[in-house]
Amino acid sequence: MGTVRKLANEVEHGLAGALPRLRKTVVGKLALAVGAMIEGQTPNTVELANLLPLETERQDMREQWLRRLLKNPLLLAPRVMEPFTREALAKAARNGQTVLLAMD
Repeated sequence: MGTVRKLANEVEHGLAGALPRLRKTVVGKLALAVGAMIEGQTPNTVELANLLPLETERQDMREQWLRRLLKNPLLLAPRVMEPFTREALAKAARNGQTVLLAMD
């Protein structure tokens, strides 16, 4: 099993726990994309497509797969990140401290 696949398995486990209502297929695909992003350390979709462990005939089909995933309306950033943000804020304020957020 490749590095991207191993990373994707761990990410999928975390996503499934944090987002139980999200479709399993979407969670698996998102985890694969995140695993590739962690391995490649880049947000560049062309480079990420090269890292995806997908059985495709042509490289452009991987890019198309990734672009379709990123356009999925179920993957709105606020919805996906909310459980992780809440957990991080709870940990930051666990000792009764005031948490200051710098929003850009």
